[in-house]
Amino acid sequence: MLQGDRSGERAVIYARVSTGIQINGTSIEGQLDEVRAWAAKNGFEIVGEYTDEGESGRTTNRVNFRRMLAELGSTQANAILCWKHSRLFRCLEDAIMHKHLLLRKGVRLISISEPIEDGPVGRLVEHILMAINEFYSANVAEDSLRGLCELARQGYLTGPALYGYDSVTVQNSKGYLKRKAVINESKAQIVRKIYEWRAQGTSLKAIPNKLNSMKIPSPRGGKWQSSTIYNILFVFQEKYLGNLIYNRRGHKGVLNDTTRIKPRKEWVIVQGGLPAIVTPEMAEAVNRMRDLRRMPRPKQ
Repeated sequence: MLQGDRSGERAVIYARVSTGIQINGTSIEGQLDEVRAWAAKNGFEIVGEYTDEGESGRTTNRVNFRRMLAELGSTQANAILCWKHSRLFRCLEDAIMHKHLLLRKGVRLISISEPIEDGPVGRLVEHILMAINEFYSANVAEDSLRGLCELARQGYLTGPALYGYDSVTVQNSKGYLKRKAVINESKAQIVRKIYEWRAQGTSLKAIPNKLNSMKIPSPRGGKWQSSTIYNILFVFQEKYLGNLIYNRRGHKGVLNDTTRIKPRKEWVIVQGGLPAIVTPEMAEAVNRMRDLRRMPRPKQ
């Protein structure tokens, strides 16, 4: 990312943190203060400031990052200032693509704490820094996944409790606070009723209508949808049977697809890791109804 003192340039500032609390001067305000001081010293006029808090640099799908790019024309900025390269990108591909697109528009990316000169050597150093940022992010994601998998193996929650359960804080044998799932009986009764209705032949479209007419809030607090019923009956069935499951989908990280279902052999499955809400007989009855729907109808 090119450096240099070009007095009179118009610039916007971008700052980002992955979590609400950062240390070593990397907070949002810490970044902004340093960049503002550098801009004043080097003759840049600041025409906009954009920040994203709690957002990963592994993706460019950040609200204010995208707003900054969209408003470059109206602000007439010809430079984007940041505290470090990693505040803008932690994906090498994203960094290279956006840098070239912005340069075509006459907009430079400037990291105030990592000065890089123009020329072949500068470009080499820049690409090395980008690669290091991506490696760091991928390494952190891998370590995080490893730790979360181990938590799951020990029967602890790694995310929000599933509908029908509450999350409670417990102390493990080493004195650390962890989270366990306990049954929320009022919601568990709704789960059991959904299984009962389906086993009796009530359709996936009719079940949410029943619940909505009873004014029972959905897991997200709104109206029930057929997709929610399907997830409770089939996607989360193993969990409702009492198995804690983690690492079923792609983990957040560079180039990872979080919608991809991983091979079952990669899942962390802890039998008895959750208190069961439905019985094997209830699940079998529901599955039998699904199998009946899949059977070919006899020709007339």
